[in-house]
Amino acid sequence: MQVEKALTIAGAVAAALVAVADRKVVWAGGAPAPGRLDADAAVGVARGALALVELTDPDDEFGDVLITSAAYFHVLRLVRGPDGADLVACLVLRRTTASLALARHEFKMIANERGAPAAPAPAGEAEPDPDPGPAPAHLPRRRSGRNNAPPAAATAAVPNDWFFLLSQPFTTEDAVLDRILGTLRHL
Repeated sequence: MQVEKALTIAGAVAAALVAVADRKVVWAGGAPAPGRLDADAAVGVARGALALVELTDPDDEFGDVLITSAAYFHVLRLVRGPDGADLVACLVLRRTTASLALARHEFKMIANERGAPAAPAPAGEAEPDPDPGPAPAHLPRRRSGRNNAPPAAATAAVPNDWFFLLSQPFTTEDAVLDRILGTLRHL
């Protein structure tokens, strides 16, 4: 994965790659630079989300994790590095300038690039061991040609009293509408 490209996504503030095995930051760009706690959190959240996807349907494909705050979107994707190591790719987007759908699509395309050169190690860090040992098991992938409907067990687990939410009036967020209108005017 060429992480540097992630910083060219509209609204990108920072991007990083974190090794799942040792939870070290392999590459970081933008600001702020992630620390050890950030790396631990990214790996923990991504692995937890993957476990939930596998719990629902072991054959389903894990996409990404979206974490929102008042000012930023944080997008996490599990990717395989050129050396076969599992990595968490992290992208931080400023809410006021990013198109979330477009940014997630671009980030997915960047993350899925094959044959990308290994990301450079941060300054002062030793080069990784050229023989890391056996590669970990591959991440789950969706079977081709299968029905994408959720399994019966997943739909049966939804409580009936949740369906009242469907009849609730639609509410809007003025800031989101203003941003959409501003973008359309810009076009």
